[in-house]
Amino acid sequence: MLESLKNSPFFKGRTVAGIYLIILPDGSQSFDIVILKRNKSLINVEKTSLSINDIDELNACLPASVPVCLSLSGKGIVHKKIKAEKSGDDFYYLNKVLPNASTDEFYIQKTELTDDFYYISVIRKEIIDEIISNINSKGIFIVDVVIGPFAIKNIIPFLDQQAKNIYTKNFELTINDFYIENINRIEINSKNENYKLSEENITSELIIPFATGFNYFIPDIKQFKSIIPSVSELKNDFFYKQFIRIFGYGILIFFLVLLMVNYFVFTNYNQKYNELSYNYSQNEELIEKLNQLKQDIKLKESFVYQLRMIEPSRISFCADRIAYLLPKEIILVQINIHPLKRKLKKYKEPEFSNEIIQISGKCRKSTVLHEWIKMLKSEKWVKEIEILNVSQENKYSFGEFTIKITVTNIDSI
Repeated sequence: MLESLKNSPFFKGRTVAGIYLIILPDGSQSFDIVILKRNKSLINVEKTSLSINDIDELNACLPASVPVCLSLSGKGIVHKKIKAEKSGDDFYYLNKVLPNASTDEFYIQKTELTDDFYYISVIRKEIIDEIISNINSKGIFIVDVVIGPFAIKNIIPFLDQQAKNIYTKNFELTINDFYIENINRIEINSKNENYKLSEENITSELIIPFATGFNYFIPDIKQFKSIIPSVSELKNDFFYKQFIRIFGYGILIFFLVLLMVNYFVFTNYNQKYNELSYNYSQNEELIEKLNQLKQDIKLKESFVYQLRMIEPSRISFCADRIAYLLPKEIILVQINIHPLKRKLKKYKEPEFSNEIIQISGKCRKSTVLHEWIKMLKSEKWVKEIEILNVSQENKYSFGEFTIKITVTNIDSI
């Protein structure tokens, strides 16, 4: 079951990079890249890059977290066509290519041509292990490796025109009845051809990286069995990374859906609650009005009491003394006796500052204002006077002032 999950399109993703690596005679490396994207039943070329000579540049050309299928050829790789032997093992085929060679030192790839022949591809383990290690050190996941141009064998049936010869960047392949009959090395880019696969036109330079990536999306095609342990490990790592990422998104989506369902359920019940509350308030309307009237009466009684309108008051004495002592140079604007402590609120009993008288007015000379304040301070009922505000634009205009008088005991005056 795990293998079927690994090969399922859901976990493979929609994008793959096919890379063709050529090991040049001087030991340097050249990379050709084809980025493929699957859209339902179509596989389209998203991006191509040719002759990249640096792994950092290679990494910059690849989308983040994209799986990579690698084909490689060039220096250090030997291909030989050998008659198939049912009882033949890796040691048998290796010695057919390199007599007395050890299977501990070489990777061996068998590519079936017909029922009677194999192409045996051989490369030293240290060469390919170093290549994979260098590429993987950049965070690139290699999930498949093919030695030589043999990835092409799986796209031959899909080519619109069945050519007898297929030319790649550095190989000529002879085709017979959908099988690779023979391969020959040619000089790089010595033969340029175009091949049509459905709606895609593929050049000789790109047909190997295209075929290498194309194989990734076709689970029914016979794939090359991985002969490199590190590649098998990287393929498993990529699968588990995809599994964790998709599972994490699945959990997030689940909780998002759960929150949305919870929101709609809450909205529904909240609407019903509001309807019931409205009906209840309608039924309680008469009682509420009665309670409101009682509350209004209580507030008015409290207001009258605070203003000393029920019992005899001598507030007028204070106002009279303030007016009596007022110089003719000062114009009174407002006298606020027992101002509110805070703004009135509905159904809240008002609170007054019974010891405060606040006066606002206008005066041209500050000396007149200070003299008047001095006279007020001499009154027995005055505890203290605080100047809250004084402002005057120029000496010819009226200045505005606000003072606060704190009285000793307004009822004992």
